[in-house]
Amino acid sequence: MSKSLTEAKVLTKLGIPDFRHLTKDKVVSFVSMLPHMDPEVAKKALEQFPEFSSTALSITESLKASVEQAMCSNASNMETFNSACLTTLEGLKERLNAPEISPEEKESIISSMMQVLEMLYRKDTENKEYHTGLIRICAIFSAVVLVCLASVLGIKAETDWDGI
Repeated sequence: MSKSLTEAKVLTKLGIPDFRHLTKDKVVSFVSMLPHMDPEVAKKALEQFPEFSSTALSITESLKASVEQAMCSNASNMETFNSACLTTLEGLKERLNAPEISPEEKESIISSMMQVLEMLYRKDTENKEYHTGLIRICAIFSAVVLVCLASVLGIKAETDWDGI
């Protein structure tokens, strides 16, 4: 059986006396509860918090800036790592082509080259997982914003919030 969050439960969960005290920090929690609220409670809350849209936009812009900064930092780190690995491979290649090395040394150098290639592969996989995580976070946030808009328009999700 589905239960709707009442105004009292929402206020208690947010730790505020009324919706006029809804701060930017609490908006994300509020938005995540919207699908579980009675539509009238959601409308009443949004009426008491006229800056909701500007606050939601501000939060979205902050998220975008954080993601852009993370992506730039990640790209720089990957470039540095890849450059170091390629320099290492070039050095190993030069040693491998030296005429005075023994077959055992050649085997050792080839093994070292394979280890560097494995490191490159693992770092590339890790980087792709990092990007997937960022995309996932953005998708979840976008979904929450869409749910918020749907709630404001009177669409009610049927889920159970027994934990409140």
